[in-house]
Amino acid sequence: MARSVCGWLAGISLAGCLAAPVLYIIGYVEAGTYRNILAVMSLSWFVFASAWAGRSSGQT
Repeated sequence: MARSVCGWLAGISLAGCLAAPVLYIIGYVEAGTYRNILAVMSLSWFVFASAWAGRSSGQT
């Protein structure tokens, strides 16, 4: 179960990394907010993707 949760959180984080520049380009967020979103989403992607990849499918 933890592996699938990490996978989902990694996917959501990656989506946030891809959405942040779009939100900045269309003017929905300011530059400071864009940098904060990108920093948090990038960090969370590295953490959750590493946790997801590091677990074998047989572990619980």
